[in-house]
Amino acid sequence: MKKLVSFAILLLFAWALLAYSFNIFPVSGAFTTIYIRANGMIDPPTAPIQRDGNVYRFVSDINGSIVIERDNIVVDGQDYSLVGIEDFESKAFNLTGRTNVTIQNVRISRFYFGVWLYYSNRNVIVGNFATDNIGRCVWLGYSNNNSVIVNNFTENKGRGILLDHSHNNTIMQNRIVDNDCDAMIIDHSDGNVIVGNVATGHIGHGVWLGYSNNNSIVENNFTENNYDGIGLYFSNGNDIRRNTVTMNNYHGIQLRYSPNNTICNNNFVNNTIQAYIYPSLENTWDNGYPFGGNFWSDHDLTDEYGGVNQNVTGSDGVSDAPYFVDVNNVDEYPFRGVFYSFNVSLGCGVYVVSNSIIEDFQYFESDGSIRIFASSLIANQTDGFCRLAIPHDVVSPPYNVTVNGNSVDYSIIFDNGTMSIIYFGYDYSVVGIIVIPEFPLFYFLLFAFAIFSAIHVLLGRVRFMRNEG
Repeated sequence: MKKLVSFAILLLFAWALLAYSFNIFPVSGAFTTIYIRANGMIDPPTAPIQRDGNVYRFVSDINGSIVIERDNIVVDGQDYSLVGIEDFESKAFNLTGRTNVTIQNVRISRFYFGVWLYYSNRNVIVGNFATDNIGRCVWLGYSNNNSVIVNNFTENKGRGILLDHSHNNTIMQNRIVDNDCDAMIIDHSDGNVIVGNVATGHIGHGVWLGYSNNNSIVENNFTENNYDGIGLYFSNGNDIRRNTVTMNNYHGIQLRYSPNNTICNNNFVNNTIQAYIYPSLENTWDNGYPFGGNFWSDHDLTDEYGGVNQNVTGSDGVSDAPYFVDVNNVDEYPFRGVFYSFNVSLGCGVYVVSNSIIEDFQYFESDGSIRIFASSLIANQTDGFCRLAIPHDVVSPPYNVTVNGNSVDYSIIFDNGTMSIIYFGYDYSVVGIIVIPEFPLFYFLLFAFAIFSAIHVLLGRVRFMRNEG
């Protein structure tokens, strides 16, 4: 009998370990479809959801799906689970014809669709975690002006996010990792903003656009996907900027029948084929001089000259030779180092190009200074450079630049009265860089206070002398 009890305990422990390892969310009760009706009632009323005005909160895990028939509500999962049974085209959340609904903080698993929006506008999908689903974590069909932000879609058997005939949506700061198909599909959808997402480890694409125009793909990370990092098919006028596209197995970026796109200030690093175009239709690959093009890890990084024609003696952070994708697609001003973009508290961006790894970037509004910590990009690196584009609202010129406490000279590449681009080199593998105005605001205020105090004392003495008289 003791052996039987021990064996049963061992089985229970093994099941618990498997459930933890494979993200199995145990829930009680039969599968149920729950409705939030147009009048606000919950059907069935025994469902573990608590209503507080227009806010509906999970109070336990749910084995079932939810159909939302009411606008202007918030559904908060409070990190509880909504679990399906892997039926084809099953939907964790069904929003059809809905407006201003927020779905947040729900753990979704074992559905075909995690969140389904159909003819639904101005909704928010935020802070959810989806795993072990078999179709699409989020699907938008004929749905506009929605936001899908700060979600985690990991280890699903299908795609992360799919937009179908859906326009002007925002897909922002989602983590889409290790799914069995594509991270993001944008199909017949225009004017969407895809910004700040991580899409890595997919069997398919990082992002694929088909028959989709005038979208913005900005500051995303597309890494180690089995097909393309970025793919375009019959898609025009898209703005692709400040992305990191690294170690994708097929192409970094592929454009098929897709002209008039702008591809600037991206990092294409160690992709099997950095860029491929068929047929050879013209796109824009740089912003002109001095704003530059992209960083290509397979390009000649010689930088002995500067200027519009790259014939002026002196380095400027731009490679001396253009990068040819093909005869009609040329990056005239490829960067010599990796392009970094940093947002500061004033709402402005500071852009850095460097052959060092930028480990940390800090901006101190109190004294108008920038501090950068950098390390070697490659082993045995002995020299480095930084090229900074600094809005004058962030740090106004002239500048005092120090590297590891030592003042260094810099060259001015560009200054239009509102922004400066400066370049400087250094001979260290690990560096701390500080950029401050020559007359920081603190010292200006101190000087002004001293002048004010002197005037105040002088006036006080004049009044005293008059009183004495």
